[in-house]
Amino acid sequence: MFDERKAPMPRPHALLAGSLVRVVAGLRRRTAASPRPHLPRGEWVLISEHDTPRNRQVLATRHAVYYQSSPWELEPWCRLGWDQIQRIDWDAEHAQITFVHGVMYQRPNLVLQLGTDLRFLDLARERITATTVLRVPLYRCGQPVGWLTARRRADGRGDVRWMLGPDDVSCPPEEVAQAIRQISGLAGL
Repeated sequence: MFDERKAPMPRPHALLAGSLVRVVAGLRRRTAASPRPHLPRGEWVLISEHDTPRNRQVLATRHAVYYQSSPWELEPWCRLGWDQIQRIDWDAEHAQITFVHGVMYQRPNLVLQLGTDLRFLDLARERITATTVLRVPLYRCGQPVGWLTARRRADGRGDVRWMLGPDDVSCPPEEVAQAIRQISGLAGL
């Protein structure tokens, strides 16, 4: 007869390790077959396209563009907020959209080849415009040398993010910081 009072108790760390293995295995299965990214609460897909040369799915929401990552990356989906994009370049000859990051060297620019349907491009332009709070020219020695753009997340939360463009602007960081302080004070940001 089995007496449960005399049965050996499993060690707590053995229970934890076993359950952890099951959880991680479940995540791997779910991640490998995830046809859609995990979207934050209140965010939904507005448009979905297929990037043909790279054979990956691309989704646009009100807050960001999501794209399937490369096989060697840890996460199956990458997220790029509309407020993190400095500009969009459109190459009509190759039907190619390039999303230029606002923070240089953070990630390579996102290049998509979606075909001749321009709905994704139109939506991306609209969303980037919606996150732009302010854009002013940057002058050095009386000559315009670039633009300072203030961007805010699509949901309106968080701090304003300042971007300097174009990428080849040669302006000392002290002058850029001073210009941002002046513009912020004048605009009430």
